[in-house]
Amino acid sequence: LEQLEIDKDWFDTQVLYYTETVATLVLEGKVYTTQVANLAQARRDRAEMELKHVRRMQALEARKLGLHMARDETRGLYDKSIERLALQSAVLSRKQAEGAVSAGVHHACAVDGADRARCWGLNDAGQATPPKGARFRAVSCGDHFTCGILANGNSAPHSGERAAGGDGEALCWGAASFDKTRPPDTRARYRDLSAGASHVCAIKVPKGEAVSVAHAGALACWGDNRDHQATPPKGEDYVMVSAGFAHTCALRASSLKDKAARVGEVVCWGRA
Repeated sequence: LEQLEIDKDWFDTQVLYYTETVATLVLEGKVYTTQVANLAQARRDRAEMELKHVRRMQALEARKLGLHMARDETRGLYDKSIERLALQSAVLSRKQAEGAVSAGVHHACAVDGADRARCWGLNDAGQATPPKGARFRAVSCGDHFTCGILANGNSAPHSGERAAGGDGEALCWGAASFDKTRPPDTRARYRDLSAGASHVCAIKVPKGEAVSVAHAGALACWGDNRDHQATPPKGEDYVMVSAGFAHTCALRASSLKDKAARVGEVVCWGRA
């Protein structure tokens, strides 16, 4: 703009000079014209119009820059919102994902998106062949056997047969030594389950509570108990459990806050 103002001043000076020169020539009769003043004004109008055009283009560029900045800011906010949504989804689905895959001694199982157990590996005792029609919340593989916590929507494998079980009930298959595939209470509901070498421990759902509510509960164990690995300490404040070869460990939480956060005291029993 400064350069344009300088050029305009120079242009006006030149126009004035030549206008006066032409006017002198007209007075002397050497040049015949009546358009000198009109020509000078036309040139000034053109210069003014060009200056307005430049200013208008600068205003449009500034507005365009502002729109680009607003677009980038909106895109950034959108990306952050997507990240927050993904994080919230991951937090909400964390409990469902826990226990969805488990490796045993010679086989492994996982729960797919349709809540079906998919197993692979050694299958000499049927440990990698889940019951037909069963849907699971979680699975845990031991030594030649597998246990899982059933989900809603179980169906009978054949017409007239009983369905696999209700939501939260335990179902086991494979090698049946030490009765490790036979939960003592077939109607009890569980929210956490772990299979060891030849025993199983699970956290029972208190009466009146939903299986999906991550609160504490009492422990129930079955199977091999030669080292007292299936004899848990009494209490209803267990929030996590893990069964090993001949021992078991669990997490106990005393306060409601600790139970919700799944933090507390670790206790173990069985072979030292």
